Amino acid sequence: PKRDWSSDVCSSDLDATFCERLVSLSPELFILAGYGPIVPAATLALPGRGTINLHAGKLPEYRGSSPLNWALINGEDSFTLSVIKADAGVDTGEVLVEQTFPIDPDDSIARLHEIANDAFPRMMLQAVRDIRDGHGRGRVQNRAASRYWPLRFPDDGAILFDRLTAREIHNRIRALTVPYPCAFTAFNGRKVNLLRSALAQSDIRGEPGRIYRISDGRLLVGAADCCLWLAEAVFADTEEPLAAVARRY
Repeated sequence: PKRDWSSDVCSSDLDATFCERLVSLSPELFILAGYGPIVPAATLALPGRGTINLHAGKLPEYRGSSPLNWALINGEDSFTLSVIKADAGVDTGEVLVEQTFPIDPDDSIARLHEIANDAFPRMMLQAVRDIRDGHGRGRVQNRAASRYWPLRFPDDGAILFDRLTAREIHNRIRALTVPYPCAFTAFNGRKVNLLRSALAQSDIRGEPGRIYRISDGRLLVGAADCCLWLAEAVFADTEEPLAAVARRY
């Protein structure tokens, strides 16, 4: 008798009707892109040529969630996009295609997404062609070098000026800005979203969290080591610029 694959293919994240449809298609290849939940091993093995996954991080150093955000938070000077053969692990499969790009000191997460959205289609097509032509073997990841990074939540964007250096704050602001919920702080009890920042050219020191200068809509604020510029900061409820109401203090 024919095996009912739909019960194996399904998980709590997949609708039963959708699973039945997958099985009925007798697929040749699956491609995962931007899909977070763990896919059952039976689903990955359903296509005759397996499943490939587009992962926006260097492997095995950036396994897990939000690799582009983490690369910026960690102050990396480059990031890597990977197309891998999906297996039962989390981002553990063979790396079929990878490409590395530089990160400029002021690049934001939007810029990294722009690069990834441009490069991933070409990388995916290369991987598909290689699989079609029988060259689907990739680089086996070094398990000893693996690191997993967790999913980030909006509350993780809180900026504590007395605990973070100017560069750490700058990295968090550019990593969490639009289209993400943004890094944030508070001013007179109101939430302020931090959209853009810049490192000060001079080594200016002061008390963390204190505003020392306001110039052309920017605020020079002290961090744990030195000052940085908040180039774009707006109240979360009204989007009014903080610089319009803030004063040196």
